[in-house]
Amino acid sequence: MEREKPYFMSIDLSTTACKVLVFNSSGIPVAESHQDMPLFYPRPTWIEADANDWWNITVKCIREVLDKIPSSQIASIGVCGLMHALVPVDRSGNPLDRVMLWMDQRCKPQCEWIKEKTADRLIPTYLSAPKLKWLVENKPDVVVNTYKFMFGKDFIRLKLTGEFATDESDAGGSALFDSKRKCWSDEMLNLIGIPIDKMLPIRNSTDVAGYVTESSAKETGLKKGTPVVIGASDVRSTLIGVNIYAPKRVCLYMGTAAWVAISDEKGSVNWGGATATFGVGLRWCNELFDNSMTYSQMVELAGNASPGSDGLIFFPHLMGERWPKFNSYAKGTIFGLTLSHRKKHIIRAILEGNAYLIRQIIENYGIHRVENITATGGCAKSKLWLQIIADVTGKTISVPRVTEATALGSAILSAIGIRFFDSLDNAIKEWVYIQDFCFPNNNVKEIYDKAYRLYCRIDNALEEFYPETVN
Repeated sequence: MEREKPYFMSIDLSTTACKVLVFNSSGIPVAESHQDMPLFYPRPTWIEADANDWWNITVKCIREVLDKIPSSQIASIGVCGLMHALVPVDRSGNPLDRVMLWMDQRCKPQCEWIKEKTADRLIPTYLSAPKLKWLVENKPDVVVNTYKFMFGKDFIRLKLTGEFATDESDAGGSALFDSKRKCWSDEMLNLIGIPIDKMLPIRNSTDVAGYVTESSAKETGLKKGTPVVIGASDVRSTLIGVNIYAPKRVCLYMGTAAWVAISDEKGSVNWGGATATFGVGLRWCNELFDNSMTYSQMVELAGNASPGSDGLIFFPHLMGERWPKFNSYAKGTIFGLTLSHRKKHIIRAILEGNAYLIRQIIENYGIHRVENITATGGCAKSKLWLQIIADVTGKTISVPRVTEATALGSAILSAIGIRFFDSLDNAIKEWVYIQDFCFPNNNVKEIYDKAYRLYCRIDNALEEFYPETVN
């Protein structure tokens, strides 16, 4: 009798949604569930999530995919997730407060304080260190009662296995990690007032962290004893899922936010830049329209508007901005509105405005000499958005076989963890492929070049007004 081939489950906890995918032994997704996450906006520029929502929605997604694939055939589970956002939990793993998401801007004063205390070390608001400093100053009881501060993926894995741990990719993105010694930084933790024993043990991404417990098996439908690997941040998982480690490759991630990474001639990865928002702009727009459309309906409607959105320009700085200006005061703007503009123009302007920002990042970091960009993430499923980015940047866009490269990278780590693959290189060779291409349309080049130049001029002009707006 032929032995059943294994399946690999990947749990991808992003800022705005949870996705659970199951991959077969060839790296092809055979089951998928997606659920949006509730977000909370207690004040302007503040944005929070409830870790209990993370777990409850993850359970729902797991149960949906297990309707298609028996739990007994899941060989291992990988978990990846959003970076920088820390969950304070007690010894039982119960959240003690809502999570400040990385987009949250409330810690600007703490960033300035850290800069003064560390000889002008730039710590942006999206990193973990200033957010923990804000907690120390504003919610000291939460800090005192916290057993461990946990990243998103680590919280989900804790609920599955009962094990406390993290990996270097999440620790390294916190501004609390000593990259030379490969451990938590005593200096930074002492500076902001966090005892080092409140931070998680750091382990390898492919280590088996633990096994699905009896209680989580009952809650999720998973088989008790299924191995769960440590996993990695969403960025690290994505880089694996698109094989950024091949020489001279550029990756554009299109999700809640967007980011660009590039590998050099030897395959070493350099950070190109990241936006503060991207796909979440469509979610915001849909909420303005009373959630009257699905995302695919929104993009379809945008396709009915002409390139350039009849003069409408959207500046996508909805939660400050990261690259290329690092302006936490930046605000979103819609420029050029007239009575003739309709919903289709606004939606298309959002797609185009984000593409202009991507072009800014690419040009600012010298990646303009590269002709091909590999796009991935949930928004990369939109052919229209890919075409707009190709047209605005003038670059050919490569589309992987699996656009959900974050989940694929997580599944690869879990497969290595149980020795299905003996190395990362072999796993990537087996599972990561480019499947399609999107080429720039030269017929709209002049339209987008003109709109981009205007975008840059207005963007620069608006900077002096941002600090005067409400924060």
